Amino acid sequence: MADPDNELNGYTIKQLRELKDRIDAKIVVKQKTERADLKAKFAELAAESGLSLDDILGSKRGGKGSVAPKYRNPDNADETWSGRGRMPIWLAERLKKRGVSKEDFAI
Repeated sequence: MADPDNELNGYTIKQLRELKDRIDAKIVVKQKTERADLKAKFAELAAESGLSLDDILGSKRGGKGSVAPKYRNPDNADETWSGRGRMPIWLAERLKKRGVSKEDFAI
């Protein structure tokens, strides 16, 4: 077998990058094809047992659902915060005051 490094010595950087891009694209296509083939085989095996892929693997999880708000602005009931992500400005400003805690705004 020939040494792959020696085979590539005659290529320019531009040619090597183009080759790499073509290889990367081919890998993506191959992965999709093999994934689809495997899925079909698994579905066939599951069907032989009277099951579906969802029965075996579980159904796909839906998108992230919304989280119920935990805190509410007493001055504007439309402004709420779930406690996740960046703290809203209205709550951060109020927490700067002495003796005020996040729990004071809990719903």
